[in-house]
Amino acid sequence: MPRWKLALLWALCQLAAVLTALRMLWAVLCNPDRAWTIGLAYDRLANAAANDNEVQTISSRAAKAQQDGKRWGCLLCKVLDWIDSGHCEKSIE
Repeated sequence: MPRWKLALLWALCQLAAVLTALRMLWAVLCNPDRAWTIGLAYDRLANAAANDNEVQTISSRAAKAQQDGKRWGCLLCKVLDWIDSGHCEKSIE
């Protein structure tokens, strides 16, 4: 694909990111279930951007890293488990 098309796609993705962030904020106030769904999509996007499977979440990846004793997985799971008790364990696929 030509670079100019990729640059245009990048610009459209930036617009989508802003609109999605605003939609999530609205959902936090009015529809928490929708906010959680959007948060899950962000989670998967971040994992794909980190060169991993786009279906797996960062939470699941961190839980597996924690099981392997990797420091980053242990730290991230502590934060995630503080937000949602048992989050990492529940996220393993």
